Amino acid sequence: MSQQYIRVLAPPWKTLPAVGYGGVERVVVERSRALRAHGFHVELIGPGVTPELADTTVELHRLEKIDLQEAGPLSLPAKAKWLFSPAPYLYTLPYLRARRGLPSEFTINDAYRIEPWNAYLLSARFGVASTINVLHGEFLPDRIDSRLFSPALRKLTYGSLNIEYTEFLKRRGFRAFYFPNGIALPPGDLFVSEPDDYVVFVGRIDPTKSPHAAIQLARKSGMELRIIGPVRDEVYFRTMIQPGLVPPIQYLGELARPDLIEQLRHSKALVYIGTRGDPQPAVLQEAMSFGVPVLGIPPKGFSGFNDVVMHGSNGIIGKTVDDLVDQSRGLDRLDRREVRRNIEMHWTWDKVIDRHYNPIIEEVTQNL
Repeated sequence: MSQQYIRVLAPPWKTLPAVGYGGVERVVVERSRALRAHGFHVELIGPGVTPELADTTVELHRLEKIDLQEAGPLSLPAKAKWLFSPAPYLYTLPYLRARRGLPSEFTINDAYRIEPWNAYLLSARFGVASTINVLHGEFLPDRIDSRLFSPALRKLTYGSLNIEYTEFLKRRGFRAFYFPNGIALPPGDLFVSEPDDYVVFVGRIDPTKSPHAAIQLARKSGMELRIIGPVRDEVYFRTMIQPGLVPPIQYLGELARPDLIEQLRHSKALVYIGTRGDPQPAVLQEAMSFGVPVLGIPPKGFSGFNDVVMHGSNGIIGKTVDDLVDQSRGLDRLDRREVRRNIEMHWTWDKVIDRHYNPIIEEVTQNL
């Protein structure tokens, strides 16, 4: 597959490369670099891309960063109003203007998040048959008015970040592939065999990430908790998080990348208690790449948590906060070297590309 062309469309409101906290934009850059290392010629289209991302096998097209409100998890009337407004069409304008400099054979669309109409518009722009629309969020066709869910959307190809959601889409007649994210393995000298006696929460400070549940766990277990991440919901932070910031629980803010890594790699465990499906939380793989196990509760809905975290091997899984308090005693029995080894065996970008991406790219492109 040497010198096969791949186009990657990054979200228009992100900045590449990521600064501090940033899941999707970090994945877009790391994936592009990994595909480049596997012999592909990558064309990256996105906002803020800089020359440091380029080499002889990567071509960069910079878009102006735009501010558009995402449709997100809206009610059906609000979603319908958004759908028939100019917003989803304005969203695609930067890509419509992008120069098509390379004869790309395969397009990875990370740009639209969970809005299927954006997937359709961008796929139509860059080639429906050769575009895989990566579902960094989830849309549930069972909950979408059939009149809004055009048959044209069923002709698109979707990439799901977790196995359960992939099978869900297939059962409903969609063309879907398991298209997981990998991880760039950190240097071995960052591995900490004897961690400090604290656990961390890393993520957005909003209800969907549930840092309040991490505070409940820390209170009941007596563990020191350090909360790291940007505040996305000020009301939630003031009412649900600030009152719980009593030692040994503290909020460290959104840290610069090197400081975040230092806090994470020295921690005893990463606390992850999501309340809503998270397609594939990048923070799980990142923590485990440093040998840090996960102390968590699988979120409701579809989530890559269930693909990545294995109870008693690289994490401790509970059903409730109280259950997790009892289970947390098992953290001391986990081998941090085994946690890291699991990442090396299954979740590096090399492994993910070889096991998943190459077969998908071959299947999609051979039918063009």
